[in-house]
Amino acid sequence: MLINVSHAFIFTQSFRRENELPAPDHFSRYTETASITKVNIEKARNLKISNPLFMTYYFRSKLALENPVQLAFLLANENIESVYNDDFDKIIDPNIGIFNTLISANSDIPQIAPEALQTNFPFRINYKEIPEFADFPANSQNNYLEATTGKIVLSRKVKKQLVGVYIVQSNTFSSTEEILIENTNDYEFLYIVPFLPKIQQTEIAVAGRVNFTLEY
Repeated sequence: MLINVSHAFIFTQSFRRENELPAPDHFSRYTETASITKVNIEKARNLKISNPLFMTYYFRSKLALENPVQLAFLLANENIESVYNDDFDKIIDPNIGIFNTLISANSDIPQIAPEALQTNFPFRINYKEIPEFADFPANSQNNYLEATTGKIVLSRKVKKQLVGVYIVQSNTFSSTEEILIENTNDYEFLYIVPFLPKIQQTEIAVAGRVNFTLEY
């Protein structure tokens, strides 16, 4: 099967430093938003991605970043989305361009609908005003790995196959080289997720689109 894939990606992160607000709100905190999209690969054992084109049409950062925003390609099954059923409130945008659904702590997020040609807004998750540390003012227990949109990529608690990570910050990338993938665990979906591995302590926004041909 030959499929033309076109998906938008969006990532934002903001940070408020400790003591920017008076007590009792003087703890550091962050807000993070990212799109999460997926393509049905029907458990195909061998996949080929050709003519990849990554176009970043918006990038803004107040400070230089220690780590650039990256775009992960990973294979997984539907239940990988349960990684977001955590101890934190979050808001989602269910493909309509508006954050209008509150998901309470320890509640399930809705399943993300797979699509090849994305013409609407992508599914987005927002962690808002999360304390950087769970034990302020000791500041020894960082919340980020548990309350980050990128934990679908970073977490070791979920079963997945990471097949590619690409820098998508302020540039356009294309290649004529084919990307060959062996789906050794018969995963059902290809997920596309922008992420950062840590808090950058600044304001960041990245938006773009990725196009490629998928054959299986």
